[in-house]
Amino acid sequence: MLLQKTVSFVHGAVLTKDMLGELYQYPRDFVKLKYDSYSDGILEGIDFVVQEGNVCITRGIIKFQGEYYFLLQPVNLTVYLQGKSLQDKQYNLYLQRSEKKYADHITEKSLEIYISEDTETDMFLLFRFWGTDMRLPTVRSQEDMVKSTKKSRFWEFDNPLYVDFRDTVYAMPEKGTFHPFLFRAVRKYLKEKENKSTIEWGLLLQLQNNSILAVETMRTYLDYIGQVNEVKSRNELFCEFIQAIEKKHSFPDKKEDIKHVHSFGGIR
Repeated sequence: MLLQKTVSFVHGAVLTKDMLGELYQYPRDFVKLKYDSYSDGILEGIDFVVQEGNVCITRGIIKFQGEYYFLLQPVNLTVYLQGKSLQDKQYNLYLQRSEKKYADHITEKSLEIYISEDTETDMFLLFRFWGTDMRLPTVRSQEDMVKSTKKSRFWEFDNPLYVDFRDTVYAMPEKGTFHPFLFRAVRKYLKEKENKSTIEWGLLLQLQNNSILAVETMRTYLDYIGQVNEVKSRNELFCEFIQAIEKKHSFPDKKEDIKHVHSFGGIR
């Protein structure tokens, strides 16, 4: 049944194989119990922020091919890429598996940055970026759009000159979703959107509570508004979802509308 083990370190005592085994096994059992049902992808952290003008990756955990990898210190990507000879075009930034042995009984597995113009297999795609200038996309303000020829406030998210996170997998039970960076943009837009429908309030509430939406939730929303949902790729799905929330739709009456919102967990 349920159990809890405590390892006591007495001054002067010799560490035994069993004691070391418990220290080794406990954190691994904890992580596995928490995330065993999750898909491959980013489990915690691994966020993208700008600090002093530099794009940085925060600490976090990635599950890749069923194994867990920990980033214990932030990475300054801008500084890292300064030493690379990159051209004026789009690149893929992957994480590639590496393995080293430091002693007879110590093996270190890691995910190392690998930059390629091509689509690679057996690697974790972190994002795509423009080689000569790494810029994070943002949702443009309504005031910016008055002066712009662009039609969508999300135009930077579909522009190769900006970092593209649409194929960055964020882990969830069974099937991965999109990175919270993208959902923060959606949340910002929905929060500022006037005349939100009840179902859009439901989406906003879920984003405020959980920071992400399941892919099935996004598809359900597209089905609800009557949009043909034959989207196959992640890129297409996100684009269709953004186009949908930027439109004004005619919805059923409130009573029927609320029934649909129950599926999003936003209204009880």
